[in-house]
Amino acid sequence: MINYLRQYETIVIYKPDLNDDSLQKMQDRVTSIVEKNHGKMITVNKLGKRKLAYQVKKQTLAHYLHYVYLGEGPLTRLLAEDLKNFDQVMKHMTIIIKDRVNPDDPSDIEENIFVPRREDSGEGFE
Repeated sequence: MINYLRQYETIVIYKPDLNDDSLQKMQDRVTSIVEKNHGKMITVNKLGKRKLAYQVKKQTLAHYLHYVYLGEGPLTRLLAEDLKNFDQVMKHMTIIIKDRVNPDDPSDIEENIFVPRREDSGEGFE
């Protein structure tokens, strides 16, 4: 019997004063949460430091990280609860990409999810 999972993407914006080591630790933490809860990390895209559309926690810049992973419903709740506990996390958002994915079939996984940059699409981030 196939154990189908959902495919999610989560975008997390971190405080702009974090260094590369701190960002890597946060990335490793998210990956660890996904894997400990029977999920599978597909990709992590470091989108860099970007200008925010509006001030968040008195900041105008933030580091953006985009995670794509497979998991079950409780995983997103656990991840959200964990992210809320860190001062370095300014905001986060998770959406479902695909509702029913066979984790053993690579062709069933959406891998080419792309968050456009302003210079790529003419809109989006500064």
